Amino acid sequence: MRVPLIALDARVAGARPHGIARYTRGLLAALARDPGPFRIRVLARADAPADWAPDVERASVPPYSLREQWEIPRRIRRAGASLYHSTTFTAPLACPVPSILTIYDLTPISHYGARRPIHLAYYQTIVRAAARRAAFVVTVSHTSAAEIERRLGVDRRRIAVISPGIDADAIERAIGSGSAPRPEGFTVVAVGGRLPHKNLRTAIEGFEEFARSDPERRRLKILGEIDPAGRAALARTRAQIEVKGPLPDPAFYREIASADSFVFPSLAEGFGLPPIEAMACGVPVIASRAGALPETLGGAALLFDPRDPEALAGLLRRVAADPGLRRDLAARGRLRARSFSWAEAAAATHALYARVLAL
Repeated sequence: MRVPLIALDARVAGARPHGIARYTRGLLAALARDPGPFRIRVLARADAPADWAPDVERASVPPYSLREQWEIPRRIRRAGASLYHSTTFTAPLACPVPSILTIYDLTPISHYGARRPIHLAYYQTIVRAAARRAAFVVTVSHTSAAEIERRLGVDRRRIAVISPGIDADAIERAIGSGSAPRPEGFTVVAVGGRLPHKNLRTAIEGFEEFARSDPERRRLKILGEIDPAGRAALARTRAQIEVKGPLPDPAFYREIASADSFVFPSLAEGFGLPPIEAMACGVPVIASRAGALPETLGGAALLFDPRDPEALAGLLRRVAADPGLRRDLAARGRLRARSFSWAEAAAATHALYARVLAL
């Protein structure tokens, strides 16, 4: 019996470790460990790691380009694929086989449409058409599923929610090899990003207010990139803030594990993987209540209005003053983090492939 070949388009994921790239890498690793009753051929960018999957085809076709509209169908036909699964938010409109389209969230429409009209036009035409033509759209939360149904007009029955997992073994190995030095006092870690909705300004301003009462013993570490508003806030502050920049996963986990609290002030999230990873590290999480974060964090974090730095400062004061609260948040967080497994995500993906192919 012929084993169905899945063409899995991972061109959205390159060397830079942004959220969608990390999601795609996690799914690829899980499918490589357990491909189910399928063969998986990964379409990858030229700068993608060689060890992503046993069968990787380099595709020098930029995602979201006009060229992909004919080049990707040509590669699908040449491979003899039975199904095309794209994690790039879009798919060729003339796809020669049934397609599954992963749309992580619609932040490009909800937060950047007015400032980037060409992006808005792309989503409202190409992405909308690809989503409506797909056999299924995969997303990562029920919050995102409802937004995809409302904004793109996709029938809710054709939207599958498959949440990402965490690599618990990698986290344990990283922490076990020794966490980053833990200075005296109270250390907060926040994760930034190059896009403004990551909202580092609130993290910096809220921390500055929190640190006023003991500025020498309260520190903020920022992991990842910093958006322009965050850089402006950083230039104004006198608080103790260390910018670590983007880090490989082991160092990322060690920095989080060394903290007394983890802050995630995003204005919009389709899921919110970093706070779940912080929970897996045993660190109390304080997060925005925006987007899918209340759904993802499941009552295991303290939530605040991401546009209110004083609200964040108040929660940091609570956590710093109450060791019992810190222990409770850490315990609830560890339990919540165990809810998310890449093995379960891979199994749900197998089931969706089988459903589309009527196996």
